[in-house]
Amino acid sequence: MLSARQNSLVKKTIELIRQKFPQANFKIAGLGTTGDFSGHAQDERKNEMTASAEKDWCRIYAQSHVVVGVHGSNMLLPTAFAAGCVEILPEERYGNMVQDISVRYSDRRQLFFYRFVDQYARPTSIAGKVIAIIDDYHLYYHNMCSNLYRAEDRPHDPVPRIPDADIYAVD
Repeated sequence: MLSARQNSLVKKTIELIRQKFPQANFKIAGLGTTGDFSGHAQDERKNEMTASAEKDWCRIYAQSHVVVGVHGSNMLLPTAFAAGCVEILPEERYGNMVQDISVRYSDRRQLFFYRFVDQYARPTSIAGKVIAIIDDYHLYYHNMCSNLYRAEDRPHDPVPRIPDADIYAVD
């Protein structure tokens, strides 16, 4: 029953993001195969961890603009490879915030690309954060990053602006 509710919330979040980015691609990665995401996302989940599965998931994360996952669901690799994340953080884990996050940036972008919501966040809140990471990045980068560096010192821009951004969820 809990898994069915969780899967329903994931599907609603995907639907809300697709309203803004109709061509977005979604993949579900991780352990466990409960539920069906047909019509919403490509399901790449497995029932057991293998080296091959982990490599496949890392390729998915590396192609991701944003990964979404629950704190404690092994977010280290997804956040090491993806441009940004939205992490769902249960209240009892507030003291462990960012414990399972790999921060890729050494400048202000780390504040922009890593978003957190509580365990009761609605799909509208999660989708809004995903959309903002993609939609607002170029203005943020221009105002908060590129104006602070000489051209030769400017960090690489990791998120090209494309209308059909790939967005993946981590289960």
